[in-house]
Amino acid sequence: MNAITFGNTLRQWRGDGFVVTETLHAAGVRLPPHDHEAANITIVLRGGFDEQIERRSITAARGSVIVKPAGARHANHYGTSAVECITIEVPSSVRIDDARHFAAPPFALLAERLRTDRTAIDVEELVWRIAAPRTREPRAAWLATVEQLLREERVTSLAQLGAAVDRHPAHIAREFRAHYGCSVGEFVRASRIDAAAGELRDTNRPISDIALDSGFYDRAISPTSSAASSASPPSAIARNDLPRRPRRAVPKIGA
Repeated sequence: MNAITFGNTLRQWRGDGFVVTETLHAAGVRLPPHDHEAANITIVLRGGFDEQIERRSITAARGSVIVKPAGARHANHYGTSAVECITIEVPSSVRIDDARHFAAPPFALLAERLRTDRTAIDVEELVWRIAAPRTREPRAAWLATVEQLLREERVTSLAQLGAAVDRHPAHIAREFRAHYGCSVGEFVRASRIDAAAGELRDTNRPISDIALDSGFYDRAISPTSSAASSASPPSAIARNDLPRRPRRAVPKIGA
C-alpha cells in the first residue's frame, strides 16, 4: 500500500495521529488504481473529479465528502479545472470499515476553517461528525465534567475527553454542540478569549505575554468576542477601550 497521493501539497498539519493536508491536483490528471495505508476522509473545496472505489463509481464536486478505509483500491480522473481538497488521514483508533460518498456543503466550510484553525480538537470533531455512528442520550451530568476539563485545559483532544467521562468522542462532540450551541473547539477558544480579556482589563501585563499565555501566539484576541469568530490583533486592543464590566463567561449548563 502507498502513502496518500497528494498532488501539489499546499499546507499540511499533524497532531494526535491525524494528518491534515490541503491539496491541489491539476486539471486532466489521471491516477491509476492504487490504495493507501491510512484510512482517510477527503472534502472537496473546489473543482470536481471522478473516482472509482473498488466497484463503485462516484462523481465529486465542491462539498463532496469521500470516506475510504485503509487499503481501499481506487483510481481518480480529475476534471477540466484544478481540484482543491482537504484530506484527513485518520489514526487506527477511528474505525472506518466501508467507503462512502455524500454531498455535504457545510463540511466544505468547516474544512476551509482548518486552513487557519488547526487544533487537534477541531480536526477530531470534524472527523467524528463524518465517520462515527449516531447514538442518542438524554442530557447528562457528564457534560458538566467535560466543561470543567475544557475550562481548566486539562485535556487536549476529544479522545482524552472520552476517556475521562467514558463516552465516545463523536457522542461528546454531538451532545456538546446540542447543549452549548458551539463546537468543543469553539468553546475552548471562547474561554481563552474570555480569560485574556479579563487579564487585559485587570492587569498591566504586556499584551504579547497575555496572548502567549492564552495560546494565541500571534493570532487575534478580542476582549468582547466570546464567540471567537473574529478579532483584532492583541497589539491593537487598548486597555482603556475595554468595557468596565464583569467578565463575560461562556454560558454554563442550564444557563
